[in-house]
Amino acid sequence: MEQNASGPQFLRFVIPILDILKTMGGSGKPHEVTDQVIAHLQITEVELLETLKSGTSRVRNQIAWARFYLARANLLDASKRGQWQLTTEGANTQLSDEDVVELFRRVQSQLREAESEWALEKEIQQAEYEISDAELWESMSHVNYWWIQQGQLYNQEQQGGYIWMSNADNRSSRGNSTHVMEHLHSGDLVFHQVDDNLVATSVVLEPAEVIQTPVAGWHVKAHYYPLNDPIQLGQLNETLKTELAPLTQPAEHTQLQTLDRNTGELLLEHIRPDYLRERARVWLLQVDIKRHNLAKQLKQHKVGDIATWSLTQPYHDIRPGDLLMLWQSGDTSGLHALGGVVSEVFEQAEGWGVHYRYIHILRPPVMRADCLKHPLLKNLQVLHSQHAERCRITAAEWYAFKALIYPTQQTVAITRHRTLTLPAIHDQLQRQGMVLSSATVRRYHLALQSRGLVILAGVSGVGKTWLAESYAEAIDARRLLVPVAPNWQSHDDLFGYFNPLTDQYQDTPASRFIREAAMQYEQQGNHAPPYHLILDEMNLARVEFYFAQFLSVMECRARGKTAQLQLGKDTLNLPPNLFIIGTVNMDETTQSFADKVYDRAQVLELSVNADELQAQLHDQPYQSVVMNLWRALWPVAPFAFRTVSEMKQYIQAAALLDIRWQTALDEQIVQKILPRVRGSDSRLLPALNTVLELAEQHGLSLTQNKVSQMLDNLRIHGLTSYFA
Repeated sequence: MEQNASGPQFLRFVIPILDILKTMGGSGKPHEVTDQVIAHLQITEVELLETLKSGTSRVRNQIAWARFYLARANLLDASKRGQWQLTTEGANTQLSDEDVVELFRRVQSQLREAESEWALEKEIQQAEYEISDAELWESMSHVNYWWIQQGQLYNQEQQGGYIWMSNADNRSSRGNSTHVMEHLHSGDLVFHQVDDNLVATSVVLEPAEVIQTPVAGWHVKAHYYPLNDPIQLGQLNETLKTELAPLTQPAEHTQLQTLDRNTGELLLEHIRPDYLRERARVWLLQVDIKRHNLAKQLKQHKVGDIATWSLTQPYHDIRPGDLLMLWQSGDTSGLHALGGVVSEVFEQAEGWGVHYRYIHILRPPVMRADCLKHPLLKNLQVLHSQHAERCRITAAEWYAFKALIYPTQQTVAITRHRTLTLPAIHDQLQRQGMVLSSATVRRYHLALQSRGLVILAGVSGVGKTWLAESYAEAIDARRLLVPVAPNWQSHDDLFGYFNPLTDQYQDTPASRFIREAAMQYEQQGNHAPPYHLILDEMNLARVEFYFAQFLSVMECRARGKTAQLQLGKDTLNLPPNLFIIGTVNMDETTQSFADKVYDRAQVLELSVNADELQAQLHDQPYQSVVMNLWRALWPVAPFAFRTVSEMKQYIQAAALLDIRWQTALDEQIVQKILPRVRGSDSRLLPALNTVLELAEQHGLSLTQNKVSQMLDNLRIHGLTSYFA
């Protein structure tokens, strides 16, 4: 819908927002919905760079307005902050262009003119805030999470800006002498419980220390962010209630316990608007090359290190949790690193300073010349003055910088990869059509965490490759599927080789994939996305031949030693975010494994459960026939989910040609099942007799004739096959 006399231009986004939310299951984070709407409408880069006077993207502003009108029309739930969610009415509504114009007029008429301007301005600012700052928080999410029950000490500690625990209270839950507060680090996030309410969060400013007065105990400085409206624990969703139940029971003394990342991020969904209104800001800080060489300093640091930035002025509006863009002037003028603030601005010997933790080190940096070419960034003060010490970066400028920092989608690393709970991963796999028990998903999940090499074994078609790819997709892992060839004999076949004629290393897709994983880990440390290298049918060739060097390197990594992979003249550190998944079939076409392989891997056998296979055939008239066939042939010629899925597709396609399911099933048994049956196994005779009885019972003539021939060969020659 274009702007016309009927309504403003933002109305063109109303229908896409509804459609996108429906495809997302009814709800989504503001920035996720916005990005999908932009992609769906194919908004051009030029249009995205257009900004309002405030610096906000005009397109994102218009999408926020469209969201506001949908909420006023009761098609979106406006009460869920940080989340766009369809109401029941919205989920069942289909709008035409004329309906959208009528919606706009109806909402306009509902508001008194004097109040509407104030209300609209306030709510649209909140909508813009959610779009930019929600994504910004994900960029800054580099902390560990904690839960503390403070009780009567809360007011005193909050006003004093610290957390205190007595020596007696500050013990590990295991009852040993470990002091819990020793594990708090600068930048960590603490959730504060008082009575039955979540009342605040705080950012840890310094490591804990022991103090003797007024009472001996542990003390840590913290910057508190009290919630505007405390959240009753009973109002949390069921997942959080379950996860937090052991932590929220009434305690006689102060208790501090760590939270897993999933629980911490779920909690942030409840408090994000309050929390970010205080803290989600981006500052660009410039240092003169004559005063300090930032590029040289970065060679001594890695992601996660704490450093200090010197300031000439006491900029007290820079606070813990803000994002810093670190800019160097001079010959190397440009953006060199990103950091998260972990302290208040403090006075030091010469001027002031602020502590920050490195989130991302740019290699190479974004140079001043690149920014001068950018239509939005070219007027930034730091590009034209070496004396500009800092400037506040708008949301639009942040999006522009991101495009320069991460020029391709493959290297977008600042947005953390998705972390899901096990039930959520299982649900996503099921939505993709996989038939797997929660126990199987759990075993695979834990196997990946305990070993860098996981082998998925099982009959052909059971879903080994599908599991590896779908799980990687569920957790937003980068993945590469490499089919193993039977003629592989050496390390070079998988990882490439050095060519002395060209004096260059000839990379393969696998070696390039590992290089990229190593680069991401170097830049982001433990927050780098996982990389899953999937070797399909890895035992078609001798694993000990082509994978020997890699097995040795992985064993070094498992023991905590430096693991280095030699790629020609290059020595590559094997990063911990790299995982190898091999799929194997154990039959006469494959190679067996040596014990050294089993010793260095987690082996997970995927089997076919009768109930799961039956569920795949739910409501099909031939369900009982296929299940009886499967039970008869499983000991001698097993088949699994892929075969059944292809049979279903064949029978459904045949139905469109008015072919009876019995005829189509008969053809599928002959084409898909019986070619597997071969050999001299003593169990073949009763199995084939059972199949023959099924064929006679259901009038499957092709199957009946073929099985009769195979039985004759078995009785005469003592062995049989489909083609004999």
